[in-house]
Amino acid sequence: MDSLSSDMDGLDNNSMKYSRNEQTEKMWLRLRGMQKYKTTSQRLRCLVKQLDKGEVNVVDLRKNIEYAASVLEAVYIDETRRLLDTEDELSDIQADSVPMEVRDWLASTFTRKMGVVRRRPEEKPRFRSIVHAVQAGIFVE
Repeated sequence: MDSLSSDMDGLDNNSMKYSRNEQTEKMWLRLRGMQKYKTTSQRLRCLVKQLDKGEVNVVDLRKNIEYAASVLEAVYIDETRRLLDTEDELSDIQADSVPMEVRDWLASTFTRKMGVVRRRPEEKPRFRSIVHAVQAGIFVE
């Protein structure tokens, strides 16, 4: 239980603040935490099979139910922290790092044009070109 809570404590940090090595380390920590969820699920399924066969050990049943409850509590706490985190991950991105092609696409997609001459279809950026620009920007970083 202590290792689970220590894994869960490290998961709610803002990923934009860390270098690539630290991000990789955080990712592995999160994956280790996810493995605990899978293990808990497997233990519960094993208990269900034992219940079906009538081979239930009450001590094991109690221990596994307590463990499952603690894992579910940890998931709830982690998700609640993540949702209530007031710091916006996008606030760390500098405005200059967003390519003009992406800005144009966002503006043309999410704003209403009132009295403005619409672009011809061949001038409008395509979604695929926007995705490629974003991927290139991520790759360069």
